[in-house]
Amino acid sequence: MKSKLFLCAALAAALYVTPSYAADYSAQVVSFSQEDPDNLSIELTGSKVITDDFSFKLPSQAFSKLIMVPSGDSYEVYEKTAYEANGGGLLFRILAFEDTHYRDLNGCTILGFCGNKIFILDPHYDEQYTSDSEEYAKCKEIVTSIKKSFISYIKDAGTVE
Repeated sequence: MKSKLFLCAALAAALYVTPSYAADYSAQVVSFSQEDPDNLSIELTGSKVITDDFSFKLPSQAFSKLIMVPSGDSYEVYEKTAYEANGGGLLFRILAFEDTHYRDLNGCTILGFCGNKIFILDPHYDEQYTSDSEEYAKCKEIVTSIKKSFISYIKDAGTVE
């Protein structure tokens, strides 16, 4: 009886401390080079995207289908095939504003605040896809994931970039 109890306890402990391999998790640090003009776009390949100012998670079906391009104080995300073909395929922009008093934010979503910045999601996929298409549903899922997981942060003023 004691050996059965010990065996059950050992099995339960082993199951408790064994890591789960069911989740497919990979983080991608996105950094754009100011010195290299050829480094203007990065393919989003991870389930979590980390920039200098914010991070967010993507659903798994979005991997290898999106390109992120910096544009001033914003990041533009494109559908990879359309972007590589003709520079089109803008799905959404993540904008960082210090002042929103004179901006039209109709249709945009506030993702978060950090310091004196406000981060806004500006969707454009409805200009390319009809609301009953599979692509529209995927874009909506991506945007929902970004809204739920978006985290902005302040850079450490003492660090050298």
